[in-house]
Amino acid sequence: MSSDLLTITGLGVEIAGLPVLSEVSLALPSHGVLGLVGETGSGKSLTCRALMGLLPRIGGKVSDGSITFDGTTLTGLDESGWARVRGRQIGFVPQASLNALDPVMTVGEQLREAVSHLDSGAEVKARCLELLELVRLPQPQEVLRRYPHELSGGMRQRVMIALALAGRPRLLVADEPTTALDVTVQKAILEVFADLRTSTGMSLLLVTHDLGVVVDVADSVAVMYGGTVVEFGSAREVMTNPSHPYTAALLGARPATRTLGERLTTIPGVPAVPGQWPDGCRFAPRCAFARDECRAVQPALLAVDEHRARACHGWLGTSEEAVVHV
Repeated sequence: MSSDLLTITGLGVEIAGLPVLSEVSLALPSHGVLGLVGETGSGKSLTCRALMGLLPRIGGKVSDGSITFDGTTLTGLDESGWARVRGRQIGFVPQASLNALDPVMTVGEQLREAVSHLDSGAEVKARCLELLELVRLPQPQEVLRRYPHELSGGMRQRVMIALALAGRPRLLVADEPTTALDVTVQKAILEVFADLRTSTGMSLLLVTHDLGVVVDVADSVAVMYGGTVVEFGSAREVMTNPSHPYTAALLGARPATRTLGERLTTIPGVPAVPGQWPDGCRFAPRCAFARDECRAVQPALLAVDEHRARACHGWLGTSEEAVVHV
C-alpha cells in the first residue's frame, strides 16, 4: 500500500442519518487510472463527494472508515484543511459539469479566477493559455474571450477539465466526464486524459457507465452496487474474466455483445437503494446464483488472487453463465 496515492478503507457515509455507502474500499497508485463503474444509484458520485470533502453540502457525513491521500488522512479535516487539498492536491470535474460554467463570465475570467486562487505563483495569463493548450483547445487566445454558450459541448468540457487542473493537482477525479457527448468527442476527451497522464504524471479516478472506456484507459477498476464495492482489481482481469455475478451481468448487458437484431440482455429487478438494502448480499435479490448464505450475510471484500478482490460467497461460474441465468 505504500505506493498507493489514494486509499479508501471501509468507507461509510450517511445522509440525514440514512446509510448510503458502506464498506467502500479501493486503492489508486501514483500515476494510475482507476475506473469506478456501476448502475445509477450505486454510490459512485457519493464516493467522489466524500473524497472531495463535499458531503456536508448535501447534508452528509463520513460515518465509518478512512480516506488517505499521499499519506495524509482526509477524513476528519475541517474546511481550512480541505482548502489545502481541494483543487490543489485533488482536482474535480463534477457530474453534469457542462452546466457548471458561469454563463455571464468569459472563459478567461473564470480561468483567471481559478488560477489566481489556486496557483498564486503562476503568471496568470500565461498559465490560462497553458491550461487550454493542455486540454487540446485550438486557438486558446480566442477561447479565453468567449462565453460558455459560444462553445460546443466538447469545448466546454475541456474548459471544465482545464479549471480542475488550475491548482496543478496530483489526482484528478472526473465524474462521468463524457456524458451527453457524441462518440467522437468522447474519444477526444479520453485522449486528453491520456495526454495529461503522460505530460503531468497525475493519477485519474474516472467514473463512467461505459465499460468499454474502462478497458481502454483504466489500469484498475472498482465495481459498485448498492452503496458498496463488489469487485476490485486489474481492469483487464475484471473486465475479461469477472469474478462477481453482478460484474458479469453488467458486461453481458453491453450492446457491443449483441448482434444486429438480437434482443439485448438485461438484469432483472431494480437496483438496491439506501433504506431498502437486504440483510445479506445486496445483489442477491437479482442473482440467480444466490444461496441461503447470500441472503443472510453480507459478504466482505476479500482477495481472489493477486490481481483482484470480490464480495461474493462463492460464485464460480463464467461470465456467459451469469448472463444466461441473470
